[in-house]
Amino acid sequence: MTHSFQTGGPLPPDSAVYIERATDAQVLDHLQKMNYLLFIEPRQQGKTSFAYRVARKLALPNVVFAYVYLNPQATETAWYDMIAPPILRQLGELLPRSDWPLLPQNSNQWRDFLSDIAVAVRQADKRLVIMLDEIGAAKFEGVTEFFSVLRDVFNSRLFEPQFQQLTFWLLGTFHPRNLIKDDTISPFNIAHRLRLPDFTIDEVRALVTKGHWSTEQTFVSLSRTTADLAQTIHKWTGGQPYLCQRLCAYLAESATLEVEQAVERLKREDENHLPHILKQLEDNEKLRDYLKQIFQGKRVKFSPSQTRLQAELELLGLIKADAEGYCTIRNEIYKQVLAELFSGGGGNGDPNVTGERWAVLVGINLYNAPYHTLNYAVNDAKAMYHQLLADGYAPDHIVLLTRDKEEKEKVLTNTDIYDALDDMVKKTNSHDSILFYFSGHGETIENERYFIAGSSQQKHLNETAVSLSKIQKLMDRPGGADKK
Repeated sequence: MTHSFQTGGPLPPDSAVYIERATDAQVLDHLQKMNYLLFIEPRQQGKTSFAYRVARKLALPNVVFAYVYLNPQATETAWYDMIAPPILRQLGELLPRSDWPLLPQNSNQWRDFLSDIAVAVRQADKRLVIMLDEIGAAKFEGVTEFFSVLRDVFNSRLFEPQFQQLTFWLLGTFHPRNLIKDDTISPFNIAHRLRLPDFTIDEVRALVTKGHWSTEQTFVSLSRTTADLAQTIHKWTGGQPYLCQRLCAYLAESATLEVEQAVERLKREDENHLPHILKQLEDNEKLRDYLKQIFQGKRVKFSPSQTRLQAELELLGLIKADAEGYCTIRNEIYKQVLAELFSGGGGNGDPNVTGERWAVLVGINLYNAPYHTLNYAVNDAKAMYHQLLADGYAPDHIVLLTRDKEEKEKVLTNTDIYDALDDMVKKTNSHDSILFYFSGHGETIENERYFIAGSSQQKHLNETAVSLSKIQKLMDRPGGADKK
């Protein structure tokens, strides 16, 4: 079966799998007002696809778009030679070749050039949006003067009315202060910055629905609804557009592939996304060490505008703010990739353990009354899971049991927890170690300590909760592993 999911290059303006976000409507409002726009996003967040669609698909009366993809240039002359001709060609009949102005070779001529084309656009009763993609490539000698012209054009609108017909849309993956440090002449602090957020769960569902699946395809053959598939994809990707498209492409190729298998295939085969991120981390030890602290659960306030390393990690797409405003890894795929990176090849890491290491991890947010709902127990268990991977634990040696707030139909009993530990003990020998970790409510009654399971009843803890003494007995069985 053929499918329309795309995992390389920008989507065509009329792509069937383009997903509209709130930003689509926001950008039209700003362009109607001829505001300068600034899009600074990580790679493969959909910047160029978005720009293509706005320029070619969405209706803006009397607006002409000129799109230029920028590459680094060694000299000022080469820079303007790259920019000016595409702008003129895209003006088409508004400015015939015979009326083309002098091609600029420096910043003074650049301003004159912009004035000339703005006059032509004004005379035709049109407006012009110049889209400069990958603006971070502007690093030639004379770049400050180039940007100061953009600022001057904006400031001159009142007295040079042709400039009211001209605006700029700057896109890229860059730090503005790396390009121009003087705020008084920077165009970046007068532009309206818009964000392209990750897909919401509803937007992932819309993407899955647009996949032209046949009745034999994944979610049907596995008795899963579109909503189920979207939920699982969003769980892994956090809505990152490239990752969503890539997983959908894999799933569309196979009627039997599970999302988890598609994730493993992506980690093995991807050449466009993950290798770039890992290369940046491998080349920057300070950045890697800072990220490792976040990965290991250190509580750090998310403030990329004030913290250079955070700004770099945000631009790589690796971190975001959690619900409380602290740094967190952006999605589960990145967490797995980072766990493998930080494990350094998966060595044992504990000189006192000569055998294999095992772990049962439990995190419970949702409880029966009178126990109140928790917010972070599941995240704590997941953080421990990723930390153990980073410390060299084998993924198939860890059992992670959770019950989150939205999992009301899922019941996690004390029997589930006992059975998981019992099964693990049976697989071990005296040289192995087992870690039991629990995050959630607990109680002590008559010197007996209990971990509260998802289905525990306060009046019957002996029968429904997890007894610490029973956990210890399970782990102390003859021939079993060392316990922790």
